[in-house]
Amino acid sequence: MIRSEMNHAALERLRAAGVWHDEPEVLRFLAAAAHLEPDPERVVELGSNRMHDHDPTATYPNASWTGIDWRDGPGVDLVGLAHEVVLDWRRSEVDAVLSISALEHDPHWSLTVAAAVSIVRPRGLVAITCAGPGWGEHEHDCAPGGARYYRNVDCDEIVETIRVAALARRLRSSAISWFETRTFSPHWPRTCVLARIG
Repeated sequence: MIRSEMNHAALERLRAAGVWHDEPEVLRFLAAAAHLEPDPERVVELGSNRMHDHDPTATYPNASWTGIDWRDGPGVDLVGLAHEVVLDWRRSEVDAVLSISALEHDPHWSLTVAAAVSIVRPRGLVAITCAGPGWGEHEHDCAPGGARYYRNVDCDEIVETIRVAALARRLRSSAISWFETRTFSPHWPRTCVLARIG
């Protein structure tokens, strides 16, 4: 389990750098990602629109970040659906792909996860956290095009999608760790998946 391997120094480094989120699980998740992939050169964030007062870029302050979201806003470099935007990218361009609190609003979530796997370098990191099963529906207008969509995604679905996408690249998804946490509130479970690809 990731919780037993959590790097507290990484968590403190994030706090000192000003990385903030209203959910402690997200901070712990980012600290785990920073521990597994300590110094990437290129990071992509899927669902990067800063709707809430958090900015994960301090997780990797020396990295070149690209934010992708279906609508423009703070933190967004490329506007479009993630699975379509990355089609033109070469494989193995990216060291780490993060998605924070976005998949539950994405009707194409499985294509988005597969796209993350398609662009990460071998031994690169795919890190995803989203609302888990049982999380209350919220922000229905966040889906592409403003459509009313919301669906909680569980760890097993994300892990299976990662495995299938990695096999399509003739790679294996190794060192997948996942957990669902309820420390923010017993009524608001969060899905967290960290995966090395290849």
